Amino acid sequence: MINATAESHWLAQRAQRLQDTCIDPDTGAITDEKKASLYLRYFTTHTRAFHKSLNALLKLRSEKRKEILGFEAQKRKEEEMRLKNERHELKKQAQAVDLAKKEGQIRHQAAVNAKMRVEGRAFFPVFQTMFAEELAKSAAAKEENPPAAQAA
Repeated sequence: MINATAESHWLAQRAQRLQDTCIDPDTGAITDEKKASLYLRYFTTHTRAFHKSLNALLKLRSEKRKEILGFEAQKRKEEEMRLKNERHELKKQAQAVDLAKKEGQIRHQAAVNAKMRVEGRAFFPVFQTMFAEELAKSAAAKEENPPAAQAA
């Protein structure tokens, strides 16, 4: 494609030089009408071929740039998705840590409650003894001061 562009440019320039040979340098008049017309047609043909191959080359270059940019955009999107997935995984891990922490707190509270129940059972016989003693004291106080005596 580059060779075709260069060749078309060279041939157009050659046709222009040949066309210039058909013009009288002093007067500027065309000396050979037939050859001048033929060289003008060659020049036009090669100029069109040059522009056609140049446009094809520019189009190819543009497509290549778009492909590269598209590839870069695709890589950027993939990187964004990777980061998004990493953030999601970190959130999931943070939630798992919070859940484990709460489970630990619940187990700790259950252990404290169990300890209190055990201590309460150990304290219960002492409490029963103290309660029985208090009941006995109050019963004894009532016997010493019967309610009828208190009313009189």
